[in-house]
Amino acid sequence: MTRARSRIKQRRRLNARSRSLFLKSLTTDLVAAGFRVRQPRGPDGDWRFAPPSHRAQVIQLRKLRTKQISASSDFIQHTEANGAIMLLGDGCSIDPIRICPQIKFCVSSADHAIFRYSKFFQKVPSTNRVGRQLRCLVYDVGQSCPILMGVFELTSGAYTLGCRDDYLRWSDLSRKAVKDNGLRRIMDLATIIALPPYNFLFGGKLVAALTFSDVVLREVRRRYRSPLLGVVATSATGLHCAILNRIGLKRGGLFRRIGQTSGYSTLFASQSTLSAARRFLPGFVSAPEGEFSTSVRPLHVLRVAMRGCGISPDAILRSAYPKGVYFGSINEVHLSALRTGKTCRHQGLAIESIVDYWKSRYLSKALADSEKVATFLAYRRYGPLQSQTS
Repeated sequence: MTRARSRIKQRRRLNARSRSLFLKSLTTDLVAAGFRVRQPRGPDGDWRFAPPSHRAQVIQLRKLRTKQISASSDFIQHTEANGAIMLLGDGCSIDPIRICPQIKFCVSSADHAIFRYSKFFQKVPSTNRVGRQLRCLVYDVGQSCPILMGVFELTSGAYTLGCRDDYLRWSDLSRKAVKDNGLRRIMDLATIIALPPYNFLFGGKLVAALTFSDVVLREVRRRYRSPLLGVVATSATGLHCAILNRIGLKRGGLFRRIGQTSGYSTLFASQSTLSAARRFLPGFVSAPEGEFSTSVRPLHVLRVAMRGCGISPDAILRSAYPKGVYFGSINEVHLSALRTGKTCRHQGLAIESIVDYWKSRYLSKALADSEKVATFLAYRRYGPLQSQTS
């Protein structure tokens, strides 16, 4: 009996210590993200949180980007020393009329390093996803030597996303089988970046449209034995996403905004906080939500850990500003198949047709703007570390 009591006391001490470490790390993250945190004065007191304003959150995200770049300086310098800088282009050495994109799928460790390096050019940082993952490098092979002009990434999406489920008519519980089938046939556009100087020529719209190219759809089918009929994208900075608007490869636009997020975000949480939360909940398993659910998702882990500490999780996790949610599909046949669960023929867009549309609609517009042309020509390649001080 004495040994049993001793083990119980020891477990309680360990639990109290892991709880304390989690709260300390969480508080540090929240203060750094601009929250005002009021800790309880007694054991029965309540935690109180005041989230930052929309503008303050955007500023904090940019500071987080700077912090991430600083923390990854060794990786960035190593990647640049191995030739990453030479993959970028100077505006004066690029002939816009000869732009010819070619997609390279990340397979080797070197490919993934270039992709990771390119993500540092984002103004707002993004977290890595779990599940399916297709990373793509987009090279301009129309120049004297190939130049990296952008990257994009398709990943598994969340099992539940209110506006997406409403749009695809998956919200009713009776539609669970249709939804489970549909989730295999859509992916999230988790990353989309047009690298400078191509971003001065509306290059982001070209990179976004390439997600529906025939080579990408074939690769998704080859890797995951499932067609890609739709793509979901979330704006990083608010309701409006200029990159995705008015891509007229389909009537009404290749992408259309279908709603907004409810404000959930875990970007504030550092890896140390997530690790502390998992140590505090060693036996944590998320509630079953179909085969797409996973206990490793940060949102689930943080929510349960906060509740275990007597903190209302929504006061923190749902404090972000709403973000626009966009849905993209090639045609109405694909959209109907997702809504009904039926099969359909699927074929991507030819890269040549995507490029022809982009050049006639957007490149010509950029080249007619003297300020854009001047900015494009003046650009000199440099890495994300230098961009912090330029």
